[in-house]
Amino acid sequence: MDRNELRELMIQMHELRGMDDEYTFYYDETNNIRKFRIVDDGFNVADPGNFVLAGIVHKGKETPDIEPLIEALILPKNVKELKLKNLGKGDFLSVIKSDKIGKLFCWLLENRFYIHYFNLNILYWSLTDIVDSVLSVTRDEFFINNNMSVKSDIYKVVMSNRETFVYTARNFNYPDIDACRAKEFASWLCSFIRENLDVLSGPRKYLLKTFLGSMENVSELPFLEGERSHILIENFSAFYFRTLYMFPFSRHIFDSEENIVGEVSSVIDIGSSNFSYSFVDSKTCRGVQLSDVIAGFLGKLFTFLRDSELCRLVEVNGG
Repeated sequence: MDRNELRELMIQMHELRGMDDEYTFYYDETNNIRKFRIVDDGFNVADPGNFVLAGIVHKGKETPDIEPLIEALILPKNVKELKLKNLGKGDFLSVIKSDKIGKLFCWLLENRFYIHYFNLNILYWSLTDIVDSVLSVTRDEFFINNNMSVKSDIYKVVMSNRETFVYTARNFNYPDIDACRAKEFASWLCSFIRENLDVLSGPRKYLLKTFLGSMENVSELPFLEGERSHILIENFSAFYFRTLYMFPFSRHIFDSEENIVGEVSSVIDIGSSNFSYSFVDSKTCRGVQLSDVIAGFLGKLFTFLRDSELCRLVEVNGG
């Protein structure tokens, strides 16, 4: 399936509209750790957090004047390039109390800007091939339809005893499981999950137990073969391409930071692509600067959501 067929499938599946319209997207990122891998004592990044690619977007080619917002924020005179730290500092609950953050979002709304974002829980993503491998073998329609719940629950179980999982997964050369050890890995993982099921509620525990019943019988894990040992995420380049191919008639403007140029260029055939994209110096582009604020803010939000129990979210919401 080529990218155009995939795009049409996504449009039909999610009943998307306006995908052929012309927009202007500005991008920035937060928490791009470049590569995520298993090392001797855990991960190369102890707390990988969430990777967020985000920014502002508006209809048409001409970007509305952003300077009135900059003036309204009353920034110190020595601030030449707008960053999230200029509007608020600390964790999500601290930043969201900032009057300047509130002023920024109101201005975006009043001036018909939208926000686009892609959020990736890095460790969660590193585990999804386990479930996809099992389902590619069992073809269980119920769990295919409920695969997101299973992936979420396995992630929660792994997080409850991360050290044990990582130590053993490394010995199996995860995510490159030798075909002759696939059944052994599946059997070990089933035992590991059963030993740590108490982190789940009753109904979710029952659902995952049922999934394990089919998982322990598989003798192959197709998506965990032929990979590079211990490399969980090689890079984040594919995620930059997502919005480009979904909005092929729009403009896409990225920060000219060296690593970002590399990420984007690596997934685009510059010689034949019709995408309208460019790299700009963020110091002279307010659109990218606002995108830095949005990406940083959302990064804090998603980290807060990841680390908070439901009761904590209800409490914060005043429930």
